[in-house]
Amino acid sequence: MHSSYFTKPRNQLEAVEAKDIAISVDKVSMVFNVANQRLTNLKEYFISLIKHELLFKEFIALEDISFEVEKGDVFGILGVNGSGKSTLLKIIAGVLEPTKGTIRTKGRISPLIELGAGFDFELTARENIYLNGSLLGYPKKYIDEHLDEIITFSEMEDFLEMPLKNYSSGMVARVAFAIATVMVPDILIVDEVLSVGDFVFKQKCEHRIRELIEDHGTTVLIVSHSDNQIEELCNKALWIDHGQMKMVGNARDVCRAYRLLGGGEVDQEVETTLLDTLSTSGDQQVANSAQTISIKDRYEMATELERLTFLKEDINHVVIASGSQFDTRIMATAFAHARNAPLILVSPTGLNGHVITYLCEMKPSSITIINRKETGTQISFDIESQISSYIDCDITILEEESFEELSRSLYHHGQTLNIWGGTALTGCPTNCISLLSAFPFFSDKKPFVYLHDKEARSFQHSKNETIPFEKFDIISFEELDANVSNEEQTDDALSYQACKDNYRVIEALSADSNSPSIIFASSRNLSHAISALQFACSRNGLIMLYDPIDPKYKAEAVRVLNRWDISNPKLVFLGAESDFCSIDKELLTKAARS
Repeated sequence: MHSSYFTKPRNQLEAVEAKDIAISVDKVSMVFNVANQRLTNLKEYFISLIKHELLFKEFIALEDISFEVEKGDVFGILGVNGSGKSTLLKIIAGVLEPTKGTIRTKGRISPLIELGAGFDFELTARENIYLNGSLLGYPKKYIDEHLDEIITFSEMEDFLEMPLKNYSSGMVARVAFAIATVMVPDILIVDEVLSVGDFVFKQKCEHRIRELIEDHGTTVLIVSHSDNQIEELCNKALWIDHGQMKMVGNARDVCRAYRLLGGGEVDQEVETTLLDTLSTSGDQQVANSAQTISIKDRYEMATELERLTFLKEDINHVVIASGSQFDTRIMATAFAHARNAPLILVSPTGLNGHVITYLCEMKPSSITIINRKETGTQISFDIESQISSYIDCDITILEEESFEELSRSLYHHGQTLNIWGGTALTGCPTNCISLLSAFPFFSDKKPFVYLHDKEARSFQHSKNETIPFEKFDIISFEELDANVSNEEQTDDALSYQACKDNYRVIEALSADSNSPSIIFASSRNLSHAISALQFACSRNGLIMLYDPIDPKYKAEAVRVLNRWDISNPKLVFLGAESDFCSIDKELLTKAARS
């Protein structure tokens, strides 16, 4: 893997003669022969063998794997499903013989490779303790002496005489772990055992592993899908991808790269862009200077952002819309921004508690409710009565059947209030995702009107008496795939389209504006981005979408940030840990301020 970022950890792993090596893996490869046809019995097998029709194809599970584990190391192995992690552990434990290469181990090995390996599920837990212990090389006398210790650690006292077939996977794991660690091994091999069982027992297992390491110098080899667990428990780690070594080094650095690159196959250019950005000067603490707003749902997020945007004493009017209607929220945002009013989202079925609290605190003199009649997403309860039971104010309800009718109604209502300034924006429902990027244009309080696709294409030549089209700006957006309906769009496709349009528009904006703020929102959670539109406008900021899953889009975000000429911008991250983990924040912060 290319990156100066990982040079130091690799050098630290170079073997020297003075080191006490517990495990040495030298150029190990494992190839399985997989039959090209399905044979259901021995007769079919021999017939195919005689006819020379028994064909196999090679499956390379591991290829040229080399590393060393020192005595006392806690060594983690990362990789996606099917990458060869468990196969490697079986080779180290002596369960499998490698096709090529050599394995050298020093000391007694206690393997926990597969739950139930060495157990007879027809026997009781007590009987399996003796059976599995003997397979691990424990004499019966030793098991007799430590039986109470095993039972106490596994916490299976009440189920000891129950057949193992009635145990849950977590209960089996308890018994297996207790047996494997009752005798202090030189090498403990753990394959996903800590991924089952309850939280308390996981902590107990981790404490036992630390005890083996700190008090007895046991070397531990752990396979886990949890990079957080590997980073917490291990001092070194190996990342395997499709049977090949991707990276080996300090556990923290390997886990950070694994999170950043998604744990899968990544284009070399993308990999280089991301890792080189991460390796720039500064450390993870640089992201702490950015503001993070993390609220559990879209309703609370919208309310919190409006609290940050408006002062209580400045609020005379509030706009309310359904939190389940993407398009309505965009129209309502334009209207609310023109009125200098907060936009509050409500559930289609009733007022949320924090919305009631907000209204009671702000006590607006008037409220506009914007609602598009669409089954399942419209405001379907008597919202006027509910609001009136809490505060006394004038309530106006604007309600229409379609996107187009509702946007026109809002436009004309705004005209009567004389709130619109400048020209208007237009778009059609098929490309509404793209409009997220255009909202900095609303800083001069422009209205927004929906059109059908055909109307949008011939917009400049249209004549309509109800709306002065000649006063409108045309903002052109690439539409979603015309052959795929919105319902059929995958999360990946929608995320890609949103990011693509977002980057194109904000690059055009940044050419004329030195925005002091960048508001990052996940392209997998566009609801937060919509809620931040007024928040962005109030800070003369740009909303930048970021895909927390696909490395390709992460790299594109970095490239866009690198092309911006913005001096020390203020950064805001919207969303939970699943939207922006610490490594994402560090990456984007370094890219924005480089």
